[in-house]
Amino acid sequence: EFYAKSNKSTIIAINTDKIEPKKIIDISNGIDPQTGKPLQGKAFGYATKDAEVLIDGEIPKEAYTVVKKHH
Repeated sequence: EFYAKSNKSTIIAINTDKIEPKKIIDISNGIDPQTGKPLQGKAFGYATKDAEVLIDGEIPKEAYTVVKKHH
């Protein structure tokens, strides 16, 4: 919810078990999965602080639920 406070974004919960594993890119350790090297600057800070996980492509409708909708 931290990032949704200022821009009134809708918050969703994603069930990663319903997404193909090859489409999930975990960068929460601050390591670039393509190079194996640490991310640089703010990218490293945000990835580790926020435990970032990237999803390549679309998120299937059955893989998420709306937690909070801002109007």
